[in-house]
Amino acid sequence: MDTTTEVAPFRLLAYQLRKKQALVVQHDGVPHLEETPPNPTMSDSERTEIEGKVAESGRLEGRVALTTVGDGELTMRMIVRRLPAADLKKFVEGLNQKLGLGGEIGEFKVTEPTATHEAFVISYDVTKSNFIDWSKKGRIAVAACDI
Repeated sequence: MDTTTEVAPFRLLAYQLRKKQALVVQHDGVPHLEETPPNPTMSDSERTEIEGKVAESGRLEGRVALTTVGDGELTMRMIVRRLPAADLKKFVEGLNQKLGLGGEIGEFKVTEPTATHEAFVISYDVTKSNFIDWSKKGRIAVAACDI
């Protein structure tokens, strides 16, 4: 267990600490060096869920939920832990841009970084005009979206 990150889920060592020598101090034994595990104890995963509706005008109104587990989770927890609350919306806007959705971010919620017993989730409302161009015949053209 490494407590220096302050936000690592139990038994998840940061990548930089894997397969390294670590000092083991046991309650009733002699301190000694052991090699840390080379692999994480959990599989890395990222899940993006988008639920919403598209109006006849092509305007998207939806809710996005980003869930990360493993190394990505640890990175996200560390970033959010260090960010001032005033900068959280900018961070969420940046994630939204990386998804390729664009548009405007409304209400958002970020899991408390120290709540390591639950999945790390960032969810937010998004609206985007001209998300779908209904004028294209024979197919639906999604505007500026790499989903």
